[in-house]
Amino acid sequence: MGVTGSLIISDIETVAAVNPLNMPAADTVITKVLDAVTMTHLHVIIMGGTYEDTAEHYLENPVFMLEPEEEWLWVYAVPDDLVARFAQLTDEELANAVQAFQRVEEVRQWYVSVTWMRQFFTDVRALCARAIASEQQVFLYCML
Repeated sequence: MGVTGSLIISDIETVAAVNPLNMPAADTVITKVLDAVTMTHLHVIIMGGTYEDTAEHYLENPVFMLEPEEEWLWVYAVPDDLVARFAQLTDEELANAVQAFQRVEEVRQWYVSVTWMRQFFTDVRALCARAIASEQQVFLYCML
């Protein structure tokens, strides 16, 4: 068992009631590769900065948290500047980001192919563009 991470399009008022498994495919990207730690690394790869400066946002500031006995849930708002930048990545920038992300120790444990990772990044880019077009936010939704 591990964390299942999803990037979802929602708004702050309804994000707590969302279940990524019941969302339209265009409004979510579900993966075992994303959690607060790997999302921090992804943020640094796309936006620059340091892990330490970025980690606080993802590790200490959930917009919603549920800690019942058997199901844990953390939801983090993905910063608008990251969403905008990700949506604008060129194919070359996307390929470079894929290579950098695959070198992250916490990502290497999943043994995903370059082809899979490139498709994942392409899906995230499309999700970010869709969020901007619909004037909604992107959230990292992590469930244990």
